[in-house]
Amino acid sequence: MERRAAFVGMVNWGFVFFLAQRNSILPKMSGLTFEELIPFHRWISRIGLAEFMTHFVYRMYDGYLIRHVAKDTLFYDLVQTSGTISMLGFLLLFVTSFEYIRRHYFEIFYYCHIIGIIVAIIFACIHEISCFVFFIPATILWVVDRAIRSYQSWIIKSTSVRLDEVALTTATQEGIFRVLFEYPGMANFRPGQYVFVSMAKRGSRLLGYANWHPFTISEIFRFNQNDHAIEERVIDGISEKEKNSESQVHGLSGLRRRANLSGDVTVATFHAKALGRYTEDILNAVSRNEPIQVAVDGPFGPQLQYQDYPVVSLFGAGIGVTPAMVIVKDCIERRSIGIKTVTTEQIYLTWAIKSSEEIIPFMDMFTYWHDTISKTILPINLSFNVYVTRMKEGPDYFEDMYGFNIIYGSRPDVSRSLDKVKTLHPHQRVWVHTCGPTALTKTVVNEAAKRHFVSHNETFEF
Repeated sequence: MERRAAFVGMVNWGFVFFLAQRNSILPKMSGLTFEELIPFHRWISRIGLAEFMTHFVYRMYDGYLIRHVAKDTLFYDLVQTSGTISMLGFLLLFVTSFEYIRRHYFEIFYYCHIIGIIVAIIFACIHEISCFVFFIPATILWVVDRAIRSYQSWIIKSTSVRLDEVALTTATQEGIFRVLFEYPGMANFRPGQYVFVSMAKRGSRLLGYANWHPFTISEIFRFNQNDHAIEERVIDGISEKEKNSESQVHGLSGLRRRANLSGDVTVATFHAKALGRYTEDILNAVSRNEPIQVAVDGPFGPQLQYQDYPVVSLFGAGIGVTPAMVIVKDCIERRSIGIKTVTTEQIYLTWAIKSSEEIIPFMDMFTYWHDTISKTILPINLSFNVYVTRMKEGPDYFEDMYGFNIIYGSRPDVSRSLDKVKTLHPHQRVWVHTCGPTALTKTVVNEAAKRHFVSHNETFEF
């Protein structure tokens, strides 16, 4: 019985590999995205581990009964020893995969995953020769996935990369840096998708290239191939005076003026807040103007159908507002040139931040939205409320900007906000999106479900 449990566990672990690959046919076959398949990866791996435990506990007991020596419980012979080491590899995977470790110590989770699975597979095959039958196909698929990812990030390189510190670290605000890059793979980007990025400082490139993190895109620019002004603006055409100016640090107005919706060159930006050691190190390097190599893999994620809904309600907290920004810009720009397939006429955007200083890096984008809305071919309205939770009062950055409001010393009331949407649009379909802390995400999704709104939440549960 315990041997059967072990074999069933190996079958499950064969699927575990398949469910954790960024590049596979499974998303296309199932209609699920990579991040939607990850929960299945975790569930099946835990079921498989439980089945392994049945086998492991029985073998421990069986080993002890041979000579009644405690050491024999784990290390009686080669079979017993290899099985023990393999199980330790699986347990290493398990204990470093809890949500707290994934979110706060991602590198520990990532490297323990690699080390643990290598140890587990090698010693499982030593323990039982038939393990090759279960693990070799899964391993081959994993190697193919890694080869595709390496090709997309190492061979197809990101170019025109520029990193800027757009918000300084203060007593009330973590620093924010922005990465601007050109990458051929972004030609197929759709709002709601994200990329995996590796950023490596000089002297630590090998370690950096093995350190991949997901980032949501905050803005996309598309240009014609012969628009050389891109390179001039992004890299060479910036004087020392401009480099130190607020307009250069916080604005991408030049790129927005040149961009169009059908260009064949794609430039993208993402913003990151220094919330952990990894992002703090990158921010410090950016502030010292140290060279940083950036590799990009993607985009990944769903193609959201928000444009089919007359009303869109977006919620974001902190840097989690960036996916909402891409959606807002896409709707405004397409409506502005009269694209009728975008039916969205009303957008509600709610953003919760700790300090009003978080507004500054995005102020030029907000101004662009406001100016574009005023001259659209097809009508579109934007109601944008920013809640500054840890300040009682502060500057009004949105003075004379209709539809833009700052509320100090308060938190957004999700239920009341969606009630307002329901009241103002009783017979229209509503699409809701959220990105931020777990508490906010759950609240928004639950409140949207109560009102029969379609919702989507963006979280990285890797």
